[in-house]
Amino acid sequence: MNWRGRPKIHNLRAMTTHILLVEDDALISGLLEFHLKSEGYGVDIAATVEDALTAIEARPPDLILTDLGLPDEDGLTLIRKVRGRSNVPIIVLSARTTTEQRLAALELGADDYLTKGVDPGELLLRIRNMIARAQSGTAGAAGRSPLGAPGPDVVRFSGWTLNLAGYTAQNPKGEDVDFTRSEFLVLAALARHPGRVVSRDALLDAISGFDDAPLDRTIDTYISRLRRKIEPDAKNPTVILTMKGVGYRVVE
Repeated sequence: MNWRGRPKIHNLRAMTTHILLVEDDALISGLLEFHLKSEGYGVDIAATVEDALTAIEARPPDLILTDLGLPDEDGLTLIRKVRGRSNVPIIVLSARTTTEQRLAALELGADDYLTKGVDPGELLLRIRNMIARAQSGTAGAAGRSPLGAPGPDVVRFSGWTLNLAGYTAQNPKGEDVDFTRSEFLVLAALARHPGRVVSRDALLDAISGFDDAPLDRTIDTYISRLRRKIEPDAKNPTVILTMKGVGYRVVE
């Protein structure tokens, strides 16, 4: 990863934004820290899963950038533990390049997966865009269409209500349900057209800005995760239906 001589990407909103960097290689973490700070981000560094969890408790980050090969536990364990209590954006930056590892991270709730060697400018832009999207979602929840109110930012299907501006969702019982950013984008793409089939290509397009070159199988992973949160019986779906060879649709 050649981080030297990269042009600076200015982002004034980053000044109060904190990133938790989880990386046990001192050289890599040092380079990443330098360039993240040059963008105005505050950076906390952890070299193990245990240290990362401690750092999260001490100061909840706005984004987590994590390796997978950590000395105490696998980074996948960190993703699972974080997702059990938070929807903070998570980007994986790993030397592991297999589809299986990528899908495993996404299955557990990572929002993006990049391999080491990625262009530094691309990494910084992905971080900036993901944080901006997360922060605008928070602002939208407070200042735009409230959940349940009529308007273009609210869609409904099968008793569910999604606030597209606030990135919030309620189930038919009126209970809040948490989704990762990418899960929400896929669900929103379906919910905008209840009863109509949405092609796999359209679903891939919905997450293309948040998932590094998403694979066709990536959509299967997100649909599986969504069904576990939405369906009474994920193995026998009645809300998110598969249209073989075409795509998916949600029942009105």
